[in-house]
Amino acid sequence: IGATGPVRLNCNIHNWMRGWIVVTEEAAAISGADGSFRIDNVPPGTYELRVWHEALKGAPQKITVLAGKPTVVNFALK
Repeated sequence: IGATGPVRLNCNIHNWMRGWIVVTEEAAAISGADGSFRIDNVPPGTYELRVWHEALKGAPQKITVLAGKPTVVNFALK
């Protein structure tokens, strides 16, 4: 893979038509309308989660995934 990170897509006719693609070599998820997300089949271990938003910021969080148990994490975006 080449460069990673957010890539902005723009319509050259309608300035209000835009979107984003986040290019990553790691596991990723898109949140639902309520902000929830799910990443299945994550092997047990300790990971750093990062969140990306077009205008807001959130601090990375370290989490530990245990075998066979869901892991809950909450991000506060500012």
